[in-house]
Amino acid sequence: MKFIIDNRKDILKGSAFKTINEESVKHMNEVIKIYEEEYERRFKSVLTKKVSISSICEQLGTPLATLIGEDFEQDLRSYGEEENSTSEIPNFHPVDRERMSKIDTTLEKLQAIHKERADKKRLLMEQCQKLWTRLKISQEYIKTFVRNNSSLSTESLGRISKEVMRLEAMKKKLIKKLISDSWDKIQELWRTLQYSEESRSKFIIVFEELRNSATTLQEDELLLETCENELKRLEEKLTLYKPILKLISDFESLQEDQEFLERSSKDSSRLLSRNSHKILLTEEKMRKRITRHFPRVINDLRIKLEEADGLFDQPFLFKGKPLSEAIDIQQQEIEAKYPRCRVRMQRSKKGKCGANKENKVIKNTFKATESSIRVPIGLNLNDANITYKTPSKKTIQGLTKNDLSQENSLARHMQGTTKLSSPNRRATRLLAPTVISRNPKGI
Repeated sequence: MKFIIDNRKDILKGSAFKTINEESVKHMNEVIKIYEEEYERRFKSVLTKKVSISSICEQLGTPLATLIGEDFEQDLRSYGEEENSTSEIPNFHPVDRERMSKIDTTLEKLQAIHKERADKKRLLMEQCQKLWTRLKISQEYIKTFVRNNSSLSTESLGRISKEVMRLEAMKKKLIKKLISDSWDKIQELWRTLQYSEESRSKFIIVFEELRNSATTLQEDELLLETCENELKRLEEKLTLYKPILKLISDFESLQEDQEFLERSSKDSSRLLSRNSHKILLTEEKMRKRITRHFPRVINDLRIKLEEADGLFDQPFLFKGKPLSEAIDIQQQEIEAKYPRCRVRMQRSKKGKCGANKENKVIKNTFKATESSIRVPIGLNLNDANITYKTPSKKTIQGLTKNDLSQENSLARHMQGTTKLSSPNRRATRLLAPTVISRNPKGI
């Protein structure tokens, strides 16, 4: 706008303004619109690149003036400042090709520096992470170090390089101990995973060869790396083995409770001790724990063993015997000692349908025999007045012989009857009472 105002006379004397009419004004408006759109596009591009340049400089920890010069830095910072301006006249910034090319070159240079430092930092941090793991450095120290050196400045890269050198020197002093610790950990995992001697022998041969031939730091590092790879493989298997290991621990604990319960129940002197009630309460708790949890542990353990069948080369052992055999033996013992145990109940579900069918057949084919007890057809069971109580003397005297025989026959008919409308009651036959008269004279 300032350029047009300052050169107004020269512009009006140009060939474009020789003929001024409606069509030329329309054409000029179209040209102005094209220029405005191009300026807007270039200006937005400059703003985007300015943000990228500022962000990279902040990550690198390097002032922009040291890379592109103070004058150009001030010009670049001025882009976008008119948003906060209160002037009504728009402030247009130069967006010529030369300036745009210079901005592009600056951005590419900064991106190259950023990539170079990022790659260097990544390699250094990988070395640090590996050494931190080997030397078992605390997580608190690692988090603090990473937080304090999160940028790509030359100072941060220098501190990371020094950390690598420090860890390498520490590793050189402790590498023999690291190898020994790794070997002990491998043997511990072998015992946990119940590895046989044949399965262990392959790694033992490789380990002994490398250890006997190691004379330099590089050879010791190779031996340590071999141990770490074996540890990683065993730990992956341990992750799959942990659920089974937990169930085996529960299985062994329940077996110990069962053995204790058997020993305690054989000791009859416990009932005479002062704390006999506590002993009996403990036994009852153990008995409930066995009957409640042992079936679940056995079933879950059998399922887990079937799932892990293809993951392990050898069967699981328990006290020198295959675990599957120990489970079968234990299940038989539980079913024998505790008939209502859940293991027995779960098995009986399979034959439940068959049992119902058998019962149904028996019910349908049932025939009354001669010895079956029959209820008289004309007898209304709901109206029958049956009493099972001691009769009084007056009641007995008022009954005739026919009444007594009829009542006795009714009681005989009702005895053994199973189909009644009223609830089942236990019949009690009482003897006739003996009447004793008191004589004041004792005669």
